[in-house]
Amino acid sequence: MARIASSLICLICGAALWLGCGPRASSNPRSAEQEPEKTQATSVEPLASDTHISVPGVEVEPNAPFAMDGGDSRHLYRVDRPGPRTRPVEVSSFHTGARVFASAVLGPDDSLYIGSVDRTFSALRKDGRLRWSYVCDEPFFSSAAVSEAGVVYVGCDDGTLLAFGAEGTVRWTYRAAQDVDASPTIAPNGALYVGADGLHAVAASGQKLWHLDLGGHVSAPATVRLDGRIVVGAHDHRLYTARPDGTVEWAYATRGPIEGAAAALSNNDVVFGSGDGYVYRLAATGGMRWRTKTQGPVRAGVAVDKAERTVYAASMDGSLYALAADTGKPLFTTATGGPLRASPVLDSEGRVYVGSRDGYLYAIDGLGGEIVWRLDLHAEIDSTVAVLSERQLVVASDNGAVIWLEERKP
Repeated sequence: MARIASSLICLICGAALWLGCGPRASSNPRSAEQEPEKTQATSVEPLASDTHISVPGVEVEPNAPFAMDGGDSRHLYRVDRPGPRTRPVEVSSFHTGARVFASAVLGPDDSLYIGSVDRTFSALRKDGRLRWSYVCDEPFFSSAAVSEAGVVYVGCDDGTLLAFGAEGTVRWTYRAAQDVDASPTIAPNGALYVGADGLHAVAASGQKLWHLDLGGHVSAPATVRLDGRIVVGAHDHRLYTARPDGTVEWAYATRGPIEGAAAALSNNDVVFGSGDGYVYRLAATGGMRWRTKTQGPVRAGVAVDKAERTVYAASMDGSLYALAADTGKPLFTTATGGPLRASPVLDSEGRVYVGSRDGYLYAIDGLGGEIVWRLDLHAEIDSTVAVLSERQLVVASDNGAVIWLEERKP
C-alpha cells in the first residue's frame, strides 16, 4: 500500500507540473504542420536498461523477451528479414469464429500465437494447424508477448493477463480492474508491463510489482526506452513516462486518445501518433521536437528505419505517411482505399507492409512511396502483419482468417 500511495503522490505531482509549466499541446497551434523543439530545463538521470525492480516479498524472475507486438520493447515495428518482393500467394490458413484484431506473434518453437474476438487464444503450427486453444469469457484484442523460455503472455477483455506454458497450460492469471486489451511488453529486466485501468507492472511469477492509476484507460502497449523508462499513452490524451519503480516523471497532453505504442529511438526520444491526427516526436525530458498533421486519427504504432531517418505512420484517413525523423517533414504520402488501423511494418529491404480496411494488404516502397503490390484478402484488415521468415508473411483479417503468404517461387 505504501508503494501504491507513493506512486499516486508522484502521479499527482507530475500532473501538477504538467498543468503548471510542463509540455502540452498549444492552445493556439501554429498553422505550420511542424513545430520546433520545446525543451525542459530538467535533465534525465541515466538508468541501466536492466534496472532491477525491488518490491518487498516479490522476486523478479529471469524472463528474457523473445517477441512481442512491434518486435521488442522499443516498438519500432521493423524486422531484420525480407518480406515478399512480389505479390505473394496464400499457402495456408486458419479460421477463427470472428474478427481478428490482434497481431500474430512467433514463439521460439516456431509456434504462432494469436487471439480472436471469438474469445479464443490459439497456438498454431507453421502449416496452420492448431496446437492448442484457450477459451476466455471475453474477446481477445491483445497481441501476445513471448519469452525466450517459451512462456506466452496475453491480455483478455475479462480483465485478466494470462501466462501460458508453451504446451498451453495456464501458469497464472493476473487480475486488473478493466479490460486488458493492451498488448503486454516484456522489459529487458524481466518485468511485464501491461495497460488496463492505468499501467500495471507484473513479475514473471504473476505477482504485482506496482500499478499506476493514470487519467484514463490504457489500450496501448507500453514501451521501454534504452534508459529503462517506461512510456505509455492513455485514453486521457496523454503520453506518460515513468521510472522502473512506478513513479511518473512527466506527462504530455495531446488532443486525442493515444492507442498505439510509442517508438523509442536510440537517444530515448519517442515518436507516436494520437487520435488528434498528429504524429509527435518528444525529447527524453518531454519537450516536443516536432508534430506533423495527418488528415485522420493515428491509432496504431509507427515504424522507424534502422538509421532512424524515417518514420512511417498509418492514418485513419487511409494513407501511409513517411516523415523525416529529425524534422517531421513529410517525405511522401501513399493512399490506400480505406482507413489504416494496423501498424505499418518495415522489412530489411525497405518495404513497408500494412493492411487496410479496403480489404487489401499493401507492400509500399519505403523510399519513394510507390505501391509495390497489393493483395485482396476480401475483408477489412486491422491486424498488423508479421514477417515470419524470408519472403513469408502472416496476417489476420476481420472475417476471422489467419493467412500465411509467401512469395511465388520461380
